Amino acid sequence: MPSIRLRQIALSARDLEFTAELLGFVFDRPVAHRDPGVGIFGLENVLFRLGDSFLEVVSPVQSGTTVGRLLDRQKGTCGYMVIFQVEELEGVRRRVEAEGVRVVWEVAFDEAATIHLHPKDIGGGVVSFDRMASWDAWAWAGEEGSVPQPGDPLTLRGVEIAAADPDARAVQWGRILEVPTGNAAVQLGERTIRFHAGADAVTAVELGAADPEAILSRARDRGLPVEGESFQLGNVTFRLVPGGE
Repeated sequence: MPSIRLRQIALSARDLEFTAELLGFVFDRPVAHRDPGVGIFGLENVLFRLGDSFLEVVSPVQSGTTVGRLLDRQKGTCGYMVIFQVEELEGVRRRVEAEGVRVVWEVAFDEAATIHLHPKDIGGGVVSFDRMASWDAWAWAGEEGSVPQPGDPLTLRGVEIAAADPDARAVQWGRILEVPTGNAAVQLGERTIRFHAGADAVTAVELGAADPEAILSRARDRGLPVEGESFQLGNVTFRLVPGGE
């Protein structure tokens, strides 16, 4: 069993219900869960299932939030978090400290514990490492997080992150994740984290799709820019590759 996996990608948007309905239509699937726990950050959210992973969208419901400031800077929907599930947190914490990366928030419950890393130290927005009571559970998705979804025609395959020095950032992430790096990328099983030149941000989500053209057709129907095997939502590119589970 792996000790770490890419489990959730979070985007930020001004209008949660509009964005949720739009993505639900394009992906042809319902919202899997709404987590009231994000209210502590002044947010509301929705989650969509992607195989054994999740795509989250968060929106501010009060002024002065980190997400609100991010949306002001990005001037539209953008990447917010990259979230990993780990078997234990102490080793991660030691490696994070060795890299000079600050922990900006942490919490521990019986069913879950998490540490959030400072985006200025790690790049790519907020990076979170989360331990669950069970490897098959994902507390942030409620009961849906413990429901297996074999054969899902839409799965998470990776994420792309802009960085001033893509190679150095990949090496840093590789040391924290304890996986080898190469060509400005980190490989975690079948999922890839790629880095490219630019200002720190999550810029793209890669999805394995059993029927990519159907998704692209629905994106066109809703007026989203489509180019090749990708469509654009605000500042985030959704890149489709043949697949699914």
